[in-house]
Amino acid sequence: MIVPFIALLIVLLLICALLARSAALRSRERAPLPPGKVVYSDTDQQRHPARTLISRQHGLKGRPDYLIGTAEGIVPVEIKSTSFPHSGRPYEAHVMQLACYCLLCEDTMDAHVPYGLIRYCDGEARVEYTPELRVRLLLLLEEIRRARVLPILHRNHSQSRRCAGCGFRDICSEALDHF
Repeated sequence: MIVPFIALLIVLLLICALLARSAALRSRERAPLPPGKVVYSDTDQQRHPARTLISRQHGLKGRPDYLIGTAEGIVPVEIKSTSFPHSGRPYEAHVMQLACYCLLCEDTMDAHVPYGLIRYCDGEARVEYTPELRVRLLLLLEEIRRARVLPILHRNHSQSRRCAGCGFRDICSEALDHF
């Protein structure tokens, strides 16, 4: 009587182990990091708060989700909870955020940054960190600096969802009312 019970228990434990392994492999396939060493992670703020990367030269600071040390250089990885855009291209704001992390790695770590990754919940975009992208980012940063000294900044969109999620909605005189 005890032998069948032990055999059943062993079978159940093996099934649980196989299910756990399968779930772990599926999770890893959905969200693989590039091969290399994780040299920075901002995903575990409770136990290990990550330091903020600060570039005084560019007036920029930020905390990427991951920095991976690869044979090619440092690869920033930004994790998004949204779906991959239907257009097949990452959102421009996400590309510029990733470009900021690339620039921060260049400046604060004196590292070569060949590309970065934006990981959406259902896909991933590889963004090459080219001289053209770097120039676009520097021009955007300059535009932001110029806008900061203007007496009034106007809303530059007509998207109600974007407006609804804005942190300045409560004090914005141009907030969209059709939610």
